[in-house]
Parts: sequence; C-alpha cells; structure tokens
Amino acid sequence: MFALLICAILFGLAHAGGGVWYVLLATVAGLGYGLVYHRTQRIELSILLHFALNSIHILFFSYPALI
Repeated sequence: MFALLICAILFGLAHAGGGVWYVLLATVAGLGYGLVYHRTQRIELSILLHFALNSIHILFFSYPALI
C-alpha cells in the first residue's frame, strides 16, 4: 500500500501543470487506478478507467468550456 500511495502522489505531481487542485484530483485518480490494478492484477482495466475518466472530462467539462 505504501508503494501505491507513492505512485499515486507521483502521478499527481506529473499533472502539476494544471495547478494544485489538478494535482490533488490526479493523485486521487491515481489511487483509484492503483486500487483497480491491485484488486484485479490486470493493467488493462486501469488503462480503461483512465481512458474513461479522460473522455468524460473532455466531453463534459473541457469541450463545453470552449464553446
């Protein structure tokens, strides 16, 4: 679990370009991705979850803000 926490924090820091709140959100998302992998032992499901969350963000938050 310690390794999962460290990886989630690093994942959050990799998104530092978006600001502090984005780092926190990405850290929580990283915990979720890590937990999915920990429970299933299948990286594909973590990748699919990441893709799904990114798609939701683009379609419902980023894209409407551009209009």
